[in-house]
Amino acid sequence: MRQLLAILCLTGIVTSADAAIDLTGWRWQRSIDVQTSPGFVRLVITPEIFDESHGSLNDLRVIDESNRLVPHVIHWGRVKEIQSHEGRPDRLLNAAFVPGTYARATADFGETTEKNHIKVHLSGQNYRRRALLEGSNDSRTWEVVAEDIWLFDVSLPGQTFKVDTIQFPTNNFRYLRLTVYNMADDPRRITIETVNSTFQRTEMKKELTPLPVKHMVVSQNEKDS
Repeated sequence: MRQLLAILCLTGIVTSADAAIDLTGWRWQRSIDVQTSPGFVRLVITPEIFDESHGSLNDLRVIDESNRLVPHVIHWGRVKEIQSHEGRPDRLLNAAFVPGTYARATADFGETTEKNHIKVHLSGQNYRRRALLEGSNDSRTWEVVAEDIWLFDVSLPGQTFKVDTIQFPTNNFRYLRLTVYNMADDPRRITIETVNSTFQRTEMKKELTPLPVKHMVVSQNEKDS
């Protein structure tokens, strides 16, 4: 979705804005709440305005309560998405295995805490293993958090490819229990060596990332000149 900022100058206006604009033929309008702040006001152009405007926004006008044109500058840019990662301390408990069938371990976070990713380090190389993730607050009653998860390791000379991170809906279980199933050609025992959890949050940078200006047009209404 395109996003931009409109910068409106609300004071010191000395232009043809003294004359009211003729709104005949202008089908769409949307109110702008600028409170009572003097000076420059910065506003986000909403998707609704984009939906009814030309792609270049050359049909956009800003008017005051007296239908007078208000000078404005349109600043184009692209909002930058930021991912923040908050690590969660955990302790691996009750590591166990059923020979040739599965390995299992429980991560204890010490208290209820939000998390939505875990990174898993397993023994061995060149595997494709199915996993099950469960949650609990008392380590006795378990609920399924994610199932039919696949963890991969492809190790070749000079390069390694891994899928070792499990993503799931945010929860605050104190305990997460991970079960990893043996593949057909796995050794008798596989081991869950480490489980590291994080809470990943998507944030939007407040300012726009500037885009280079390819074309600029300055114009004014002939009726008001």
